[in-house]
Amino acid sequence: MDKTVILGGSGYIGHNVTKALSQQGIEVVALSRKDVDLEDSAAAASKLAGHLLDAENLIICSAITRTSANDTHSCNKNIKQLQTIISALQTYLPKRVIYLSAADVYGHYGSRATESSVLTPQNEYGAFKVFAENMLRINFAAQCKLSVLRFSGVFGGDQDTSSLIYRLHSSVINNTTISLSNNGLSKRDFVPVTLLAEVITQLVRCNTDGTFNVSTGQELNIVDLVSSIERSCDKKAALNLISDKSDRDFDLSLDNSKLISHFPTLCIPNLHDALARFLCELPHEH
Repeated sequence: MDKTVILGGSGYIGHNVTKALSQQGIEVVALSRKDVDLEDSAAAASKLAGHLLDAENLIICSAITRTSANDTHSCNKNIKQLQTIISALQTYLPKRVIYLSAADVYGHYGSRATESSVLTPQNEYGAFKVFAENMLRINFAAQCKLSVLRFSGVFGGDQDTSSLIYRLHSSVINNTTISLSNNGLSKRDFVPVTLLAEVITQLVRCNTDGTFNVSTGQELNIVDLVSSIERSCDKKAALNLISDKSDRDFDLSLDNSKLISHFPTLCIPNLHDALARFLCELPHEH
């Protein structure tokens, strides 16, 4: 089976993608920072190129995420990583490159952003993702099958200790006060990591490429999410609703029509069912 290299293979998403591909019998080389330090430009580019020498696919999961850091410094570090990746790809370019972008490219779009919506990022992370998408497209789209996946609110699977859903659940069972501005009414898109991994698996095995929103096609506001957690735990949250809006209070969800049309065999889970399954797997006592 075709060799697939995954950058960021030890991270939450990378680990789950590695697991899904391996279960399908696909040969995976999952690289972490200890294998290739992408910020060490010269040495890392050569080292990564060596891994790509006989690879059919490269999946780019590596980046400093918005929840880890979202400032000019982290953006510059992400750009440095991207420079290393581009340099390596200019040496050895696999047949297929899959780049994990983010819904942040759409900024404060509102409900059901499509892949052709205007990209108006409102933070450094989103601005970097737009830049990275374009740099990969300009340099490699004519020479390989390049796919870009946009998504937000990934949850579930192995090692989820950082998703918003996980953190809200922890607050409920620990009786920690949850303060929600805009009365918790801002709508968001949440995607099970299993759906993201399945899309990547299908991309690796088919001739499709392009830019795709990965979404269940459903949106959920934060206060309703907390209510679902309360029902699952059979415990009331220490909820503090604030009517004032913060800079994170905007609606953003993704249209998945293009995803469905290009991957007709893809099983899109119901968001509420996937959420209920994930919550059942979590401890209900602290």
